[in-house]
Amino acid sequence: MSTMIENGTKIGVDALKLADIICSTGNAKISKAIRAATGSIVSHSMLFSGGGKVIESVGGGVREVPLSEALDGAQLAIAFRPASLPESSAHVVVDFARQQATDGKKYDIRGIIAQAGYQLDRIFFSEEQAARANLWIQDENRYFCSELIAAAFQHAGFPLTNTRPAAVSPQTLVELGSTDTLAYVGHLLGL
Repeated sequence: MSTMIENGTKIGVDALKLADIICSTGNAKISKAIRAATGSIVSHSMLFSGGGKVIESVGGGVREVPLSEALDGAQLAIAFRPASLPESSAHVVVDFARQQATDGKKYDIRGIIAQAGYQLDRIFFSEEQAARANLWIQDENRYFCSELIAAAFQHAGFPLTNTRPAAVSPQTLVELGSTDTLAYVGHLLGL
């Protein structure tokens, strides 16, 4: 995986397809805190919704914005593509995420705090024990970034992991890039 991060391929937005996943990071304090708490190289993830836009969950809630706005201040942005996802299912993924924005779903602050505890506890306990201790609060009306993406794929019948969406971090998505679940597309930023 580190080879992909260090020796990847530079791409433009024209290389992206519907439902591609973009993982990013920057120098903001919150980005550094998320990376430190989760042991990640990335701190944020978003879903490409077509037309140069992405759907993401940030402090203000779930929103659809131009990719350029979502990546403002980012230093690293890596795109991944779900391997074997039919185009019709890609539409279901994006429609689910877009509906969360339309419905005004809020950012899951408690969920991201539980996610940090889960990531730390995975070091000392089994994944199941860590999940039971930290992820018992799952609010279907709130999402943090990677939770939204995992929920959208799960809704479309293509779960990215065998865990619940609240257990998926941006780093989980990067790690899936070295499996058959997600394929590396390229670097939008950071090469």
